[in-house]
Amino acid sequence: MRVVVHGPAAGALPNGTIGSWGVDEVIDVDDTDEDLVAHWTSAANGPLADIIEEAAKPAKVKAKAPKPTGDDGATDVIEPATEETAGEEPA
Repeated sequence: MRVVVHGPAAGALPNGTIGSWGVDEVIDVDDTDEDLVAHWTSAANGPLADIIEEAAKPAKVKAKAPKPTGDDGATDVIEPATEETAGEEPA
């Protein structure tokens, strides 16, 4: 993501630091930092900044199926305790 800040300006950033920017300073924002992207997207809703390049969309990660672990091909799943099973040792 790229943002132009219409400075001079200074302000707090999500990580707790203070930033300062010159007149129409262009900054590069790490697309993987969701807090920082949200911060600058919000700032661009006012007169302080304009977005000149949107943040990249995160890649979709395909979930992997669990691998069978037992002889019967079942996966090990730990079920939450119920009143009937409280205090019993897991199988």
